[in-house]
Amino acid sequence: MGYTTLNRTIFVLAVIGMVVTAHLCVQKARNFDQGCWGISSEGALPRGGCNDSKLREMGDSFGLPLPSLAYGYFLVIGGLSLGTAAFRPSMTRHCQRISVVIALTALPLAVFLPFFQLFVAHAVCALCLIVSLLVITLAILHIWLRRRSYPVLSTADERMADIGFMSTVGFISAGALLLLLLFVDEVGIRRLDKGAGLRQLQAVVAGVQAQLADVDRRAPGFNRAIPPIKQRDWVNPSTPPLKSANGVSLIAFLEPNCVSCKHTFAILEGLASAQQDRVSVYIIPRLLWERSLLQGQALELAKANGKYYEMWKLQLDRQKPSGMKLSDVTILFKELGIDTDRLNERLQTVKSAVISFRKKTIDAGITSTPTIFIDGIAVNPASVTISGLSMLIEQIEKSRVKDGAPDDKDNTVVKRRDVVAAPNP
Repeated sequence: MGYTTLNRTIFVLAVIGMVVTAHLCVQKARNFDQGCWGISSEGALPRGGCNDSKLREMGDSFGLPLPSLAYGYFLVIGGLSLGTAAFRPSMTRHCQRISVVIALTALPLAVFLPFFQLFVAHAVCALCLIVSLLVITLAILHIWLRRRSYPVLSTADERMADIGFMSTVGFISAGALLLLLLFVDEVGIRRLDKGAGLRQLQAVVAGVQAQLADVDRRAPGFNRAIPPIKQRDWVNPSTPPLKSANGVSLIAFLEPNCVSCKHTFAILEGLASAQQDRVSVYIIPRLLWERSLLQGQALELAKANGKYYEMWKLQLDRQKPSGMKLSDVTILFKELGIDTDRLNERLQTVKSAVISFRKKTIDAGITSTPTIFIDGIAVNPASVTISGLSMLIEQIEKSRVKDGAPDDKDNTVVKRRDVVAAPNP
C-alpha cells in the first residue's frame, strides 16, 4: 500500500467513525428507543444490549460518555490526516507522529470494550463494536505508517490531489451525516408521539388530565380519569405495610430518584403514624428510568431482610441524578446492617423479577410518580398532604357505611392475624 492510499484510507475510516459515533450519541441519549442499530421502529426500551446498565456505567466512567470521546478521537485523527496533505513536509511529520500517538493510546480501550461486553456485561452493543473495530483498524494502519518512517508527499500536485480527494469524501460524508441525523435520528424534527418522546408525552398528558378531570362528588380529591387498581394485584404476603395493616388500603407508587417522591414519603410516614388504626400504607416501586433498576434490586433484597422502608428512606435521602452505582448501594446495605458478601451476585438474582414488575407497572398505565391510590382510586396530587389524605380515608369509610359494605375484599386491609393475605399475582 502506497503512502497516498494509506493516508486516504485513514481519513475515510476517521470520517466513517465520526458518522457512526454521532448516530450513537443521539441513540444513547434516547436510551436506544429505536433499537441497538438506531433504525428499528420505536417501542419500549430494550433491556440488555446497548441499554445494559453495566455498559452505561462503564461508558460514563471516563468523565465524558464514550461515544463523545470516540467522536473527538475520529475528528482529531481525520483532521491530522488532512493536515499531512495540506502542510509542508516538516509539519506533515509532526501531524503523523501526533496521530500515531493518539491512535496507539486509544488501542487498549478499543480492545477492552469487546472483551467487557462479551465476558463481563454479557451484553453486546453493535454500534459500539463497530467503533472499536474502526479504532483497532486505524491503530494497525498507524503502526504501518510508523514502520515506513513517516513518508511525505513530495510534490504540490500530489498534495493537491490528496486535498481534493479528502474534500470530496468530507462533503459526501457531511451530507450523509445530515441525512442520518434528519431522517433516521430525526434530530430537531421528531414528532412528540414517537419513541421515548411518546412516553414523556403520555406522562404530561396524564398529568394534565389529572388536573382537569372532574372531581367525583362523593369523594372530593379523587381522580377518576386514572384507571382504578386492585390491592390484590400489587400487595402479597411479602409486601410489608409502612406501619400496620388495618383499615383502608393506600398504595403509593414511588421512584427512588424522583425528587417529589422524597417529600411524599415523609407525608406517608406521618399519615401512617397518625392513622395507623384506619389505614394500611404500602409503597410500591415504579421505576421510571433504567438507571433506577439497581436501586429496585436493592429494595427487593432489603425487603427480604426486613429493612424495606429503611432502604427506601436512605435511597430517597441520597438521590443522585444519574442513579446509584453498586458502590453507593453497598454503603446503604452496610448502614442497615445487612451482609454485603457477594452483594452483586445476590442483586442479580432478583434483577429479572424487578424488570418484570417494572413492566407490570408500565402495562398498568402508571406513567408518573408519585401516584397514590386509596381504596383502589387514584388521588389528585393536590390532595397529597396528611390532612388531605386523612379526609379522603374518612370519605371512603363513610361511603362504605352508607352503602352497607364496610369491608371491600379487594382493597380493605384488616389485621393480618385475622386473614390470609392474597397470593402473589
